[in-house]
Amino acid sequence: TGDRTGLDEVIWAGLAKMPEKVRMLVFVVAAHSGGHLRDVRNGVIHILEEKKDNEIGRLPIEQSQFEVDVVAAMVRTAGGWELQAIDEPAQEGQHFMDVLEPTMGNFIRKVIPTAPKRMKVAFAMDKGAVVDLPETSSLQGITAGLGWDVLGRGVDLDVSAVLFDGQAQLVDTVFFGKLQSCGLVHSGDNLTGAGEGDDEQIKCNLDQVPARVEQIFFTVHVYTKGVTFAKVSNAFCRIFDTTGAELARYELREAGNESGLIMARLFREQGGQRWGFQALGTFSRGSMWRDSVTDMVAIARQAPRALQLRTQTTLQFSGAAGDGVTAAHAAAPAVAGGPCGRPGGQGQEKCVVQ
Repeated sequence: TGDRTGLDEVIWAGLAKMPEKVRMLVFVVAAHSGGHLRDVRNGVIHILEEKKDNEIGRLPIEQSQFEVDVVAAMVRTAGGWELQAIDEPAQEGQHFMDVLEPTMGNFIRKVIPTAPKRMKVAFAMDKGAVVDLPETSSLQGITAGLGWDVLGRGVDLDVSAVLFDGQAQLVDTVFFGKLQSCGLVHSGDNLTGAGEGDDEQIKCNLDQVPARVEQIFFTVHVYTKGVTFAKVSNAFCRIFDTTGAELARYELREAGNESGLIMARLFREQGGQRWGFQALGTFSRGSMWRDSVTDMVAIARQAPRALQLRTQTTLQFSGAAGDGVTAAHAAAPAVAGGPCGRPGGQGQEKCVVQ
């Protein structure tokens, strides 16, 4: 809430344990749930070394009419790591994805000239993890690609997209028997599952999805009688944009004795300004999407981040002498719009900047 004394959020960077390929850590402050950075009183980034009571520096949060600010970066040098303050104006948005280009990208390319001309972010997700997609106004369309390997021949799997409203009521479904509806287009039934890559795809024109649709579930069902997911391996669901850039990928790591799988869901957030994507990996009974509606309704009634907290184990990072630096944010209660920054996530997804 930001109404307590002390530090509101803390990010610990275990620099000695950082993979060699990591060249930079960029820190971003965002008024995620509303308001502007200027609404935060006494907002400060505290730089701590090894432990919370060892403060080595401070960076004030910009008093801006905008909402997202790239504030600092830890840069790997020949002699170790160096903290650099980033003096760039705050930008409009609610998420680091909204300033990935050009603000963050320009800084990265200035320090690392060989970095790509355009930054892209891909998330490798664990079960229950949530990824915020870019704002719909800039994203417009995405595609859900689902794939799998089957042991044996003659096994037919079908992908469906099941749409629900805000009360978890069924709105419509896109599947092999109805290939297009509500801005979604199905690629058609793949009867073999052979070959590399996606077996079936569902294109989602997000700007055409009716406003009443709040959630879209992606399911996979084994249509072949008597066959379960015990004979299916390497199942995955990935989300990519209109350029083909992958935004998120969830790979199922378990087998099941059911014939249905609720793989993932899209859900509206921030008043419909963007969509989120959640990995589910929940097995279900039945050979078609309609057989899993009851299970989907039960999930649809659960807030994605509440489900995330129940599904995942919180990662605990503890510092050791000489191997870490902490970036901590503290602020007095916001005048309007809530505190600066997003509540600390519990997700175990790994973020790769490409």
